[in-house]
Amino acid sequence: MTKQNNSEYDWQYDALIGVHQTWFAFFSGYRLAVDELFNSLLKRRSIDILAYPFLFLIRHTIELGLKANIHLLANYSEQDYGVGKSIHKLKYLQDAMMKHFEYLSKTEPKDDTIYKGFHTENEKLSVLIDYFENIDLMSMSFRYPMDRQGNKSLLYQERINLLKIKDQFNEAVNILDRTRDVLEPLFEMIDEYRETYQY
Repeated sequence: MTKQNNSEYDWQYDALIGVHQTWFAFFSGYRLAVDELFNSLLKRRSIDILAYPFLFLIRHTIELGLKANIHLLANYSEQDYGVGKSIHKLKYLQDAMMKHFEYLSKTEPKDDTIYKGFHTENEKLSVLIDYFENIDLMSMSFRYPMDRQGNKSLLYQERINLLKIKDQFNEAVNILDRTRDVLEPLFEMIDEYRETYQY
């Protein structure tokens, strides 16, 4: 790409795209993009064609959140559930995240209220994941109008309420933010052990 003369453009549009290369930074960025796009929907006469990128952003945000948590938890569980695999199936990733969570939760005296709450949040996430598993299993349906066999990605009569999906997303995505808070005491204990014994 040719370097542009900075004087031609407003510096406020400069993005430091190499700075925030972490799973949680990507998750946060896509989550913010979901909110920004949703807020612009009703400014248009028709929202049909914006539904594709909007739904893709929601699905991809969930995928990034699951992968972020898998990497976070794997660092402490030292298990390889879902690590290093190029997989886009949300249910597989959700199961992998919960395997790490369950493995770590067995090693810590736990507050049952917190852990039950975590599982309740996971059930909310399951509702949204089940929807995407049915309509967009491989993260293709909202990116391309046809699949690899040339079939239309979506049924002609397919209809979805974006407000309902956004509300479900707002509830479901909480679990992807809460993992560190729930397990922070255990993370601190493991970090201290590793530091003490140079593990």
